[in-house]
Amino acid sequence: MIRALIVDDDLTDVELCLQELKRAQFAISADVVKTPADFIERLLKESYDVVLAATSVPGWTGLQALALLQEQEQEIPFILVTKDLETKIVDEFMRKGASDCVDKNRLVRLPLAVAIAVERTAQCEEQDRVEKALRHSEAHYRALLENSTYGICRFDVDGRFLEVNEALVTMLGYGSKEDLKAANLMTDIIRDPIERAQLFEPYRRTGHIDLIEIEWRRKDGTPMKVRLSGRQVGSEEGAPQ
Repeated sequence: MIRALIVDDDLTDVELCLQELKRAQFAISADVVKTPADFIERLLKESYDVVLAATSVPGWTGLQALALLQEQEQEIPFILVTKDLETKIVDEFMRKGASDCVDKNRLVRLPLAVAIAVERTAQCEEQDRVEKALRHSEAHYRALLENSTYGICRFDVDGRFLEVNEALVTMLGYGSKEDLKAANLMTDIIRDPIERAQLFEPYRRTGHIDLIEIEWRRKDGTPMKVRLSGRQVGSEEGAPQ
């Protein structure tokens, strides 16, 4: 169901628009407003998928309706629907942020304009949702990396450290993160080739490291038993955590 808010004082034209949308198999419901006050009231009380507006309504204009919509900071596509559409009007509305402009004498274009505008808005909302989720995930990962009492690192399939936390630096007896990252997990820390294979071979096959216990060497050469598990994370290819 598409919810439309229509700014127009000609109810005959409104009905023609709705008929054209229904003819194109749109399931649509609409509210019609004629004044700025009613327009704002509807935007505050209801949720809409698209705004359809005439160039002018007694007492105000389509451009004013567009500006009011933008002031509400709602991501609702705005489509101008008017008679005798002129290029300069189209240019002005599109420059101000309208999604499309449709001539009332060619309403056959209206369903496509609505479909494209609604789909584009949905895609933007989905992109925003994904980006927020990624930011949240990144923030969670950073908090875990920096605040954990467990040693955490990211490394590539050649044993090069990409990231390490302070807990791991302390456990392995290195002076700083940079000092530890200059070492190689495969050659400097895991000395036993059998245990080295236990760690790296499963990852190369599956992208995961199941819980295993192997021996690491601290910077001073003393042994340390560690339990490891991990999975591929981040954008770098071959970088398990």
